[in-house]
Formats: sequence, structure tokens, C-alpha cells
Amino acid sequence: MSWGDYLISFLKEASNNVLIAAPFIRSAALSRLLESIPESVDTRIITRWRPADVLSGASDLGVYDIAEAKSIPLLLRNDLHAKLFIADDQSIVGSANVTEIALGWRQPPNLELLVQVNPFSSGIEAFVEELITGSVRATRIHQHHLARLVEQLSSSPPTAFNEVSKGETTSSVLPPNWIPRAMNPEELYDVYSLGHEADVSRTTLPGMLEEVARFSVIPNLSEPEFIAWIACSIIQTPLVQGVFEHIGCQGSVNEIALTQLLNNIGIKDDNSPRAVLLTLQRWLTHFLEDSYETTPESIRLMRTKRV
Repeated sequence: MSWGDYLISFLKEASNNVLIAAPFIRSAALSRLLESIPESVDTRIITRWRPADVLSGASDLGVYDIAEAKSIPLLLRNDLHAKLFIADDQSIVGSANVTEIALGWRQPPNLELLVQVNPFSSGIEAFVEELITGSVRATRIHQHHLARLVEQLSSSPPTAFNEVSKGETTSSVLPPNWIPRAMNPEELYDVYSLGHEADVSRTTLPGMLEEVARFSVIPNLSEPEFIAWIACSIIQTPLVQGVFEHIGCQGSVNEIALTQLLNNIGIKDDNSPRAVLLTLQRWLTHFLEDSYETTPESIRLMRTKRV
């Protein structure tokens, strides 16, 4: 029996809830798993959509359409590495992603391992709580930005695109508690391109190098491609997603609203909420200029156009 068939047997016994969590999820494999789950079961899917993962084909954006068609929440978490499958009070952990080659549905298959464990004695309950807390719900906006980036790089692929296919990317991870640090995000491309030779303040350069590293940007991108890459990454953070949601409801975000948002998502920072808001304004204006603008008088973020 393949691991995929094993998972199907496991998931079809669920009567209350199912959780599927894996960093790489492909549409064909996910569809086969979901077909085995009774429609009445509360199902959630958690994956990651790092730009490099999507560019390399490790994950595909059609997963969103499959989940949406079935009204299943699809959550994103940039630092996800675990593979976890839960059906009611039973759980399976191991190495297999939700892809046909990992689940043995494509030959030759990967050598994988999946093991059933007791979620109540293995720390899985606490892990799931942490996993969900740091996740954001995938939207059409996330899918659109990533699809546009793939199109940009595929239509005129830089040398670096070949490196993505080989898996030669950096290992830095954008954490769930990310907030922007660089006060001048328009200088980040020079830092990315020139490294220590960038024409920026020697005082701020180390922090800007660290900032760029968090995004695991592949080499040799043009400035528009770099901007698109960063945009795809920051819109998946709890902070920016929270800002989007607040703007969707209230029309703007001010210092008071940002303070509450930081508290709600558990982000603690030495800088004042005003300083964080000013920096965030600059980032959204620079990396998402087609969607947001700022009004300096009230330090607000105003939505100008839905992507």
C-alpha cells in the first residue's frame, strides 16, 4: 500500500475534524486526499507559499481553488516544515508532503515515512495551537501576487531561476512575528544587489543585510522582480494580513489600531507603535504601491485599490 492510500484509509474514518499540514502541497495529491473525507467533516489545510517553493514547483497555487471550491480554509505559514495529518483524535506525523511523488502515486516514489501517534501524549495539541496562531488565511490576493511573480520570472527567466529549480536558495525564514525594521525600504534593492558595497549608511547596513536575508530572495533579480518577491512574502505575515483585514473593515489603520493589532498577534517590540506604523507605511507604499497609500497628517494606511 502506498503512503497516499494509507492516508486515504486514515482520513475517510474521520467524523468530526481533519487537519492536513505540509509545507509542499500539490493540487493532484490534495484532491485525492480530500475526496476521501466526508463532506460533513470540519477540514483545515495548512501549507507554506514561499516564493521559491512556488517557483520551483514544489507547491502549486491551484491548491487555493480546490480548497475554496470545497469551502475549506487554507492557511499559510512561512516557517512550516512539519508534516501532520489529524483525523478526530488520531494523528499521523512523518516526512511525506502532499505530493504524488511523496505519497507513492508517481513512480519512482520518494522514500518516506509516516507514523501514527497519540496526539494527547506527544505534544501535538500544543504544536497545532502554535501552528494556527502564527498562520494567516490564504486569499485570492496571495494567489494573485504569487502568480504574477511566477509569470514575471517565467516569461523572462533570470539566471537565478535555474538555481530555484536546483533548490539552491538560502535557508532564512520569515518568522510569524515579523515586523519591518528598515526605515528606508527603497534602499533594500541596492543592499540585495551590492551587499556590503551598497551605498547606504554604514550604521544601518548590517540591519538591512539581515532584513534582506529573511526573505530568502534568489540572486540576480531585477528591481521590479525583487519588489514583487518581497510583496509576496510580507502579505503572508500576521502583521500585514491583520492590517489588511482591519482596513477592509474600518478603511484605515492608525496608531491605536496598530497597537491593538500587535497585542492581538503577540508581537512585542522595543519601538513605539508610532515608529512601527511609520515604517510599515513606507513598506506598504514601496512594495504594494498599487494597493495602498499613506496620509502623513494622521499616520494612516488607506486602501486605494483592491488587488
